[in-house]
Amino acid sequence: MLTALTSSDAPHAPSFPARRRRLRSSIVDGGWEPLFVFAATLVVTMAWSWVPSFWYDEAATLQLARLPLPEFVGFVRHRDAVHGLYAFVMHGWIHVFGASEFSVRFPSALAVAVGATGVFHLGRRWFGTAAGVLAALIFVVLPRMTTQGVEARSYAMATTLLIVAAVLVAAARERRGWALRVAVTGAAAAAVWMFAYALFVLPALALLADDTSLPGRTRIRRASAVLAVPGILAVPLVLTMIAQRGQVAWLAAQDVNPYTVLIEPMFGSAFWVPIGWALLCAVAVRAGRRVTLSRPVVSLLAWLCLPGTVLVVLSLAGTPVFTPRYLTMCAPALALLGGSLIGAARRRVVIAACVLVCVLSVPHYVASRLPTAKPGATDLRAATSFIAAHARPGDAFLLEASGPGGTRPRVAIAAYPHAFAGLRDIAFASSYVDTGTYSDTLVEPTFTKIAIDADIWVATRDGSAFAQQLAEHGYAQASIREVGGLTVGEWRREDARAAHGAGSRVRPIALG
Repeated sequence: MLTALTSSDAPHAPSFPARRRRLRSSIVDGGWEPLFVFAATLVVTMAWSWVPSFWYDEAATLQLARLPLPEFVGFVRHRDAVHGLYAFVMHGWIHVFGASEFSVRFPSALAVAVGATGVFHLGRRWFGTAAGVLAALIFVVLPRMTTQGVEARSYAMATTLLIVAAVLVAAARERRGWALRVAVTGAAAAAVWMFAYALFVLPALALLADDTSLPGRTRIRRASAVLAVPGILAVPLVLTMIAQRGQVAWLAAQDVNPYTVLIEPMFGSAFWVPIGWALLCAVAVRAGRRVTLSRPVVSLLAWLCLPGTVLVVLSLAGTPVFTPRYLTMCAPALALLGGSLIGAARRRVVIAACVLVCVLSVPHYVASRLPTAKPGATDLRAATSFIAAHARPGDAFLLEASGPGGTRPRVAIAAYPHAFAGLRDIAFASSYVDTGTYSDTLVEPTFTKIAIDADIWVATRDGSAFAQQLAEHGYAQASIREVGGLTVGEWRREDARAAHGAGSRVRPIALG
């Protein structure tokens, strides 16, 4: 039997050394490189992610995710279906891993790492290994992604689900079978339910899935898997969003101009990055590099341009739906197109391009990891920590609730509720759960419920709010300090000051 095996099968089977070399090649080409991209991206994205304070949008995520499931379902159906799936994921996440800045932002960083790995895979598959590496690098350091990677919102997850769908579509073009089509449908539908405007990327994926050499029935099945079926599955979400359109009425005040449409979606305020990239592309074109309009390239162009075009047209037509961060989902297309343009150049040119891309991204990366990096440039954590460190049980607080969402001090209650444990909220009437919004119902402060020796801690943006009301009820300012971009004041009744001394109880502290 051994003789028969060696004589008949050995000539057709590779030798052991050959099999070992093939295995080694398989690990290097198909295993270690994606693993390295994933690990490096996760480390880079998560680095200092815990430093920025929570802001309005992240506080809204926490408010929704903390709700018990019955109240959660009711709130989503009434108010915020567009973020329902993401909030459901975070509901389970924070119950297991807690609600610290690191924990709450980790799923977004993980999504960016998975997305970068998918971008690398697609770039290598379509344009070569160097193009895949450069595309993954561009995706990771793109200012929009460095921001969304440390943002407790759904945009990074939706973007990654679209990348996963694209990877599955590319695989399905080469292998037949219902399992891949089901997987494509599931990834595309999940992306739309994670963030509804991902729906506008699906035509680009359908274009990628199409193959003119196949029979018409097969082409229809492929298009249905990536476009028609996910679109049908998204109908309940779209209908609910239409009913909840008042939730995004604030978008009517958003500027729709060339900068907010062409620069801000991918680069934010880092205007120097697209300038550097444009020079890099000009050098590549001058050197004779061209991008052939292959099916992947055409699909990527549609992915890059179609969502923004639809949102801008709808907004200009009187239905405000555009804000730059909604186009986070277009980042993979930009990264892959950039990689395809430069990736076929000589190795030292590709290395120089990688270095330039990284250098241009450093200022924004650093700025996005500062305590006041989030919109509004306020450090709610510092302000709440100050109050928690100096207030006594039984003291009261007043937090300003007006103004732009990113600068409202009252958001701190949702972001850092533990800081106000044991303190009295003298403006509170009813919870945001009862109002069906993300804002509590407030009333005029009830000073009569405060003990005579209790202080009132006031946080405002400029120190003027509540001052007149406090003075009318016999309170005088005992201390004031600027903390995290907010004015935090300690107010005490004048008769209490006379009884206990005019000095403030505030202890000197070192503010970072």
